[in-house]
Amino acid sequence: MKVDFGTEDNKLVNKEDKKPHDSVVAIFSRYDKEKTEIEYLVLSHKKYNQITFPIGKVKEDQSVAEAMLVENREELGVEVENYMELLQFQREYEVEGKTIPDKVHVFKVVKYNGDPKNVETEKHDWIKWMTRDQLEHTQRKLADCITRYFAWLDDINAPSLTKPQVTVGQGK
Repeated sequence: MKVDFGTEDNKLVNKEDKKPHDSVVAIFSRYDKEKTEIEYLVLSHKKYNQITFPIGKVKEDQSVAEAMLVENREELGVEVENYMELLQFQREYEVEGKTIPDKVHVFKVVKYNGDPKNVETEKHDWIKWMTRDQLEHTQRKLADCITRYFAWLDDINAPSLTKPQVTVGQGK
């Protein structure tokens, strides 16, 4: 699947965007008793002008799990204590006329320490908890990690979604 990130501004492209890579996505959820619904922690991403789950690239010297732990520390200021990988999917996007492959690893954060906050204000306009209904009815574009996660939850037969080799772990 080819992804449109919603920007043609080459100043927004960094060197990691130009190489094939793996990405990590973290899903933080909580049950809101008042709304009797599950809420998801999402961010408004400035670079791609969309709502996304916390997401980042795996650096060459990191494992996928390490990248997820570091990304959440840097982006949200939290220490993930327990997690599991739910799904993986392949995507590709265009950068300067080249097609770049990206393998996305989606993690469910089971337990974390700290209060999530918008640590990277240069990258994100805001951070907040939203229900699935709020996300699906927003006027803003949703990142593919959100739409694919909801498709996975609905058990839609999406051939590009694959079951991971179960990455489970404790943080730190």
